[in-house]
Amino acid sequence: MEMQPRDTDVVLGGIDRPIEGAMVLGGFGVPKISELAREGVNAPFGKWAALKVPKGSDFFSKLSLRQLEKLVPYYNRDKIIRLWFERYKRDRLNEDFFDRDRASCYRWYLRGLPLELAVLKVCVDRMIHP
Repeated sequence: MEMQPRDTDVVLGGIDRPIEGAMVLGGFGVPKISELAREGVNAPFGKWAALKVPKGSDFFSKLSLRQLEKLVPYYNRDKIIRLWFERYKRDRLNEDFFDRDRASCYRWYLRGLPLELAVLKVCVDRMIHP
């Protein structure tokens, strides 16, 4: 049985990283996850939009929603859903929290973004590609 962590544990992530098969993101002209995590919500929109997975795919890209759910502790899955609705429910592009959005949030979290920033990244991506 998983125990509910302190709130700070949830925000920082509930698994040890890196996970085998994960890639370190970043490169020429591409912000690194560590840079965006440090800047947080103060990072410019363009940096969030530029954050991409090299070559378009990594270990997490290949996983289904159900597989991703097994890697993300339940309390972080719940927190991601709460963050989505609390912070972004008024945005007309974000009225629904589709399975693809949840899966994307889980992927960015597993790649190293704190929960709130994983949700922000998915919102930015959804604004660009609704």
